[in-house]
Amino acid sequence: MYKTILVPVSPDDIEHAAPAIEVARKLLDPTGTLHVLTVLEVPPRYLAEYLPDRQANEVIAQERNRQRQQIESLAKVNPIIVSGHPASKILDEAQRREADCIVITSHASGVRKFLLGSTAARVARRAHCAVLIVR
Repeated sequence: MYKTILVPVSPDDIEHAAPAIEVARKLLDPTGTLHVLTVLEVPPRYLAEYLPDRQANEVIAQERNRQRQQIESLAKVNPIIVSGHPASKILDEAQRREADCIVITSHASGVRKFLLGSTAARVARRAHCAVLIVR
């Protein structure tokens, strides 16, 4: 049983995160804490320069709110929503929250995974704790 489990979910695939959350709940100590994290990727600089700061901030705020509502309805937990590079932010949050397990889904397959690597693979290679990859 794990005391602190982090479950990263993809912002564009939250509805398919249920199996990972269910696995995490089964592995969680009765007195443990489950954290559900989503990472919003920062828009590329070339794109951000075409949007006024106010508009960009409004779009980000709306997306955060949408993500929060989706995760709360799916997992019945308070979500953690951060911006940045997914693998790095997942690892940062796991370290910050002293997670002893990360339960993450893997979607990439075939040549794409081999050439580019997936977020799950990056997390598994660099995590300080146990990582369970749910397909």
